[in-house]
This record gives sequence, structure tokens and C-alpha cells, in this order.
Amino acid sequence: MDRPIGQWLSNLRRPGALDGHSAWEEALREIDPDWNPAWPADWQRHYAALRELVRDEAGQVDVLPGVTVHGMDVGRWLQKNRQHTVRQGFMDR
Repeated sequence: MDRPIGQWLSNLRRPGALDGHSAWEEALREIDPDWNPAWPADWQRHYAALRELVRDEAGQVDVLPGVTVHGMDVGRWLQKNRQHTVRQGFMDR
């Protein structure tokens, strides 16, 4: 399709982008039910980067603000997401 897959998926996440393409949406859901999550894609990127960073660590790992992966401050992101009000916001979705 002459487009990077990430850009194509990002475009499909726009409201109304799959109108008239129910087969595409069904196929994407079969591959990954969370291909179009209710949470922000930026949140997912930070989560995936942090998960990869600590994948081989044993036990609890302290990732401090300022620790970056691919230019993303995953330490600051983790600190923010450990706050009760932020976590509660996800529970309300």
C-alpha cells in the first residue's frame, strides 16, 4: 500500500475512518482486539517502551524520571501513572 503500517493504522484510528470498511475492522480485531484502544496511543508507546526496558530484570525495578527509551521519558511517565488520580481516570473508561 506504499505506506508504513504504523501510519496506516494511525489513520484508521481516526473517527469514521472505517465507515464502509467493516471487513477491515473485523480483520484488525481478529489480529489484535486492542488495535484501536480507548486509551491514548502515546500512553501505549510509553508502556511498551517501559515493558521492553525492564523485560529481563528480576523483581521490582525502580525507573526514575529522566530514564528515556527512544526519546521518551518513561521514568516520568511511570511516576505520573502511579498517581491515584491518573489510574482512576483509566478505571472510569
